[in-house]
Amino acid sequence: MRHHLFPVTTVAVAAALACGAAAAQNAATDESLKPYLVEIAPGPQSAYEMLGLAHTVVTSLQSPKDWMGVIGASDRNDAKGGFGFTFTPGRSDIRALAVSARAYATSDHWVHRLWGATTLSYAQNQAEYGGADYRQQAFFAQTLYYLTPGQDPQVAAFEGVAKCVQAKEQAEAFNTQMLQRLAAARAEARARNPQLGAEAIETLMEQLEDKATQEMEAERAAAAEAPMSFMPRAIAATRACAQTAMDTAAANWRATRVGLAIGQGWITGSAAGSQRLSLGQHLSLSGVWGPPGMDRSLLQLTVRHSRREVDLQTLAGTPSYRSDTQAAVRFTYDAGGARKVYMLAEVSTARADAVTQSSTAFRQALGLDSQIADGTWLELRHGRLRSSDGNGTEAKSLLTLKFSGAVGGLPKLLGS
Repeated sequence: MRHHLFPVTTVAVAAALACGAAAAQNAATDESLKPYLVEIAPGPQSAYEMLGLAHTVVTSLQSPKDWMGVIGASDRNDAKGGFGFTFTPGRSDIRALAVSARAYATSDHWVHRLWGATTLSYAQNQAEYGGADYRQQAFFAQTLYYLTPGQDPQVAAFEGVAKCVQAKEQAEAFNTQMLQRLAAARAEARARNPQLGAEAIETLMEQLEDKATQEMEAERAAAAEAPMSFMPRAIAATRACAQTAMDTAAANWRATRVGLAIGQGWITGSAAGSQRLSLGQHLSLSGVWGPPGMDRSLLQLTVRHSRREVDLQTLAGTPSYRSDTQAAVRFTYDAGGARKVYMLAEVSTARADAVTQSSTAFRQALGLDSQIADGTWLELRHGRLRSSDGNGTEAKSLLTLKFSGAVGGLPKLLGS
């Protein structure tokens, strides 16, 4: 009897692409979401996590990038370091799939926000079981949703920058009026004094400029409007304002949100003719909450269910399959600094007696996430998980490098 190994993933990808088509339909004329991405955390890679390469039950709900690569290394002999790749269509430069920043930030466009936060991830690695080599692969679709849209860092960034751009547009209007007044004053001065030389004209223009500025500022003050600057200073002030808005948006890393991840894994022997077996169909639900009064702390709960996951001890014979449900809690603390550093502690219900891929998750672990450059993060983990043979637990250390295109560049609306 042949089993269909990937209905869950197929449905998930089809649904994601359908949502993407609807969300991106009107995005072509607006600025994309990409310029408003803020660097908060390493970013999610649910396929990599499912394969056991991250050895965690927790599904990350932070900072989806337009793309991200993952490379891992382990001190465990039976699992070699793997790699993964993540693509977030709604945050990319592909116009047919990208979500416009305006649509994403509009409060009633929940479909746009879901698609804008949907990531498609793939991961693979080589592993050894029973003295034989195997290739493992996984594909996942994942999304997240902020319960309060205004606390979504991308929404906060767009709204904050929009206010700065509005101030710049007001400055442009002010400068246009100023130039018009000065042009009229110059023409009048030349008409009255046709014999004046260039130096005299420039001196007169400086006086007229000072006078015109005072008059316009007096008019603005009478109308209770904010004072304006000439464009070079106005542009510099606008860019500083926008950078502050982006930094403020990044401070929303503790905002309450929920996430869903769904996908499929496979394992295939290296010998010719080896059949592809299921590493399980997985559904993960997660929630993130920042405890009141603990401004540097974050709690995350994940519940993950897997079905039809092969027992790795039966690979050489007649495969048997299991279903399992796991839960994990992770505590994250922001250590601060110029580059972001997070300290983590997590516990899970991963079973020590089940020899499946999902049971390789840490039962207890400590970790460190460190931003080593723009778009580049290093994740360190050390904890206890089930032993290779399923008889008890053992200690393990893990090193993961995540890299993506740098984010945080100011949107093009700001001008030069």
